[in-house]
Amino acid sequence: MNPYSRPFEPVAEHECDVLVIGGGSAGIGAAISAARHGARTVLIETTCALGGNGTSGLVPALAPYNYNQRDGQPYLRGTAWEVLERLHRAEGLYGLGMNAWWKLFDKEIAKRVFEEMVLEAGVHVRYFTFFHTVEMSGSKVSRALTVSKAGIEAWKAKLYIDASGDGDLAAAAGASVMMGDAADDRMPPTYCFTVMNVNRKQLGDPRKVNLAMKRGKEQGRLCNPNDHRGEKDIFGPDAMVFNYNHIYECDCLNADDLTRGVIEGRQIAFELLDYLKDTVPGFEQSNMATTAVLLGVRETRRIEGDYVLKADAYFDSHRHDDDIAVYDYALDLHAAKENGESQHEYYEMYYDKRTGPGEFFGIPLRCLLAKGIDNVATAGRCVSTDRPMLGSIRQLPSSIVMGQAVGTAAALALINGGAYRDVDVKLLQETLRQDGAYIP
Repeated sequence: MNPYSRPFEPVAEHECDVLVIGGGSAGIGAAISAARHGARTVLIETTCALGGNGTSGLVPALAPYNYNQRDGQPYLRGTAWEVLERLHRAEGLYGLGMNAWWKLFDKEIAKRVFEEMVLEAGVHVRYFTFFHTVEMSGSKVSRALTVSKAGIEAWKAKLYIDASGDGDLAAAAGASVMMGDAADDRMPPTYCFTVMNVNRKQLGDPRKVNLAMKRGKEQGRLCNPNDHRGEKDIFGPDAMVFNYNHIYECDCLNADDLTRGVIEGRQIAFELLDYLKDTVPGFEQSNMATTAVLLGVRETRRIEGDYVLKADAYFDSHRHDDDIAVYDYALDLHAAKENGESQHEYYEMYYDKRTGPGEFFGIPLRCLLAKGIDNVATAGRCVSTDRPMLGSIRQLPSSIVMGQAVGTAAALALINGGAYRDVDVKLLQETLRQDGAYIP
């Protein structure tokens, strides 16, 4: 028998209380919380680092914890605030640190901090492992199947948390999903990159970079569509991280499209760097330090939960009896098309339709529970919302908060019979508050 051949049957079966799929911000929050409350927790991650888009995707920035009031109290607390404190102690925050509106962090320090937090909680972390599918027993997932260098492995858990971002586990379990708008248009992804050895003294005002981007597009030297404001953030004395391009018509559930997105994004990154080196003083000796491991995906599946959280809740500052958090980030729904009309709609929604200071909406537990599936909860951008609301809650810190909520719910469910829907909502809310969450 060939020792390197792989059978279609699982080569190993593992057991745990809670299985979390996805080690991004939502998965971190879920795994830490479940384990701290006594659940035997396993965290499955495809890459070799935790943090998802924040680390491997080169978007090392935590969105505002209070968007409408820069000096106001943070709405996102609990594990999300603890992450900030741990990054601060590890000297992993840039600029104004914890007092910044947008909180920039060192992605390499963050990888280490996230690992320390999950391991201290008692989580078993498994890298280099891909989720494959599930086996069902009625309305419950009985086993999840993954693929690694060892082959196919089975994971038998009492409760499952889908923090994949794409709703992979929930969809495999048969949950109804929503994607895009009525025309199946979806937000395009972005491929991020870091440039080092920028002479900041010679550069002076960093807004010169934005002007150069605009000028390069007008001159036809930059192929990146003239639709993205070309965000760049300053990390340290000589580094800039660029959130610069849009990759259109990219189905981020299709491996061929993801591959095209990365290749196209990398071409655009080097094109911009060459242009900056040629035209902007201070960039002459700069170089490409890193390009992202992950394509910065904004939108794929949204599961249909027990409740669909809609943009009306944002504008009405609506609260729910089963809220597990509150938030106020703008409806950041990137335009799916390059045309001017789509771009106008995006900027109008993001800049002109904001709520005011002190106004926030609630995130209910029901929108985190996969409808019709008894033992699957979700956290992150795959939760049950309409498209505009997805633009608000898909941020890194809000994903940590949602993860904390379902991780805590899982631990409480195990004490009270093993079903998410049997959890006493008041007990869940009080437990979250005891763990630092803000649920007014």
